[in-house]
Amino acid sequence: MKMLRDLILGGALLLAPLGGPGVRAEAPLSLAEAVSLARERSPLLDVHAQSVKLAEATLKGARGASLPSMSMGLSYRYAPSDLVVQGLRLNQPDHTYGLTSSAVMPLFTGFRNQSNRDASESELEASERTFDRSVEEVTLSACLAYLEVLRREALLEVARTNLERSRGQRERVEALEEVGSVPPVDVYRQRSQFGNDRLAMIQARDALENARNALNVSLGLDVNQRRALVPLRQSPDLEFASRSFEDLMARARENRPDLAASRHRLESAEAGVGVARSGYYPTLDASASYGWTDEQIPGDSQHFFGRDNYSFGVSMSIPIFDRRLTGSAVDRSRAVEAYQVAVLENLDREIARGVADATLAVRNANERVSVAADNVAASREELRLASERYEVGAGTLLERNTAASALTAAEADGISAEYDLLYAALSLNFQLGEPVASVLAATNGTAP
Repeated sequence: MKMLRDLILGGALLLAPLGGPGVRAEAPLSLAEAVSLARERSPLLDVHAQSVKLAEATLKGARGASLPSMSMGLSYRYAPSDLVVQGLRLNQPDHTYGLTSSAVMPLFTGFRNQSNRDASESELEASERTFDRSVEEVTLSACLAYLEVLRREALLEVARTNLERSRGQRERVEALEEVGSVPPVDVYRQRSQFGNDRLAMIQARDALENARNALNVSLGLDVNQRRALVPLRQSPDLEFASRSFEDLMARARENRPDLAASRHRLESAEAGVGVARSGYYPTLDASASYGWTDEQIPGDSQHFFGRDNYSFGVSMSIPIFDRRLTGSAVDRSRAVEAYQVAVLENLDREIARGVADATLAVRNANERVSVAADNVAASREELRLASERYEVGAGTLLERNTAASALTAAEADGISAEYDLLYAALSLNFQLGEPVASVLAATNGTAP
């Protein structure tokens, strides 16, 4: 199982976690710890781990089928010497002791044992690769939930900053109204704007709480538990985004565990055809048996071997007519083989679509980050100018509030673009079969 390679360390938390009194303070939760918790407590991984154990047990049985079977038995019988059966008195010993043992060795089974072993080995490989893919699925889910909390925290900070800016503007408008510089209607407009900004902050806070609940569920923690998160302070690794689609597909076909699992299941289905066809062939077994019986326990080896017997033999069974059961089994196994071929081809197409979509998402998000930064700078300057015009009576409150809303939206878009880039980079690595969290550059110090 591939382990998370990057330990993400950062600076202080953007916001203190929300919660009532009695919330236990705990150390900040890093992304590495979050992924570890998700893996340890994931029911999905438990399910696939049991599938691997089942495949291992099946393979053990398939390998054992080629070994000889041996058995041994001991017997003791007591009967009175005056036993009468249908009027006849039988003169027989009171005690009889016996020992039997036998062994059967399959010599030829119509290739059934070899085919069963091949099918079981392929199924075990498929189960292990499916488990590996599930590990990355759990990792991706934990990373996305972790990043969503950080994104919601940043958006809440934007809403809180906007609310403080709105409160300050309300106080300025009220002061200007007192000296007669602005009409009373501006006071009510700003108070209404302040109320709307408060609602926006409440909505941002609720969204953060929902994201925290989702993270806790993903990590197997109590829903009401609140732990600070270590923020991420580095750009994602975009190594693969610049490569050609052909290179990316080649990498995905080489690395994707689920694609490897599908190939192994096809191999298992092909071996299953051999298992079914074994019914057309004769079977050959070698056998040996040994037995001993006496009226008393032997006192020496001569006495023991004087009453024993043994035999050796070879038997062959030739199928003549089995009510078409073998033909039916062959047809079913070939249908399973054709199904696995179709599954493999469909999965390859799905991978191609996933790689193309993820690559496009990375490139688009990367461009949006640059555009969003320019928009924030422009919106901040627009708000400054609109505020100055309003205070000198050259502009309206509506213009100023529109500029403030535009700045808030631009800051939120910038944050969303940055996290969308992280999401897209994580998704691209997932589509390529690379370790999901490796897109986050490792750092051993505080955030710059």
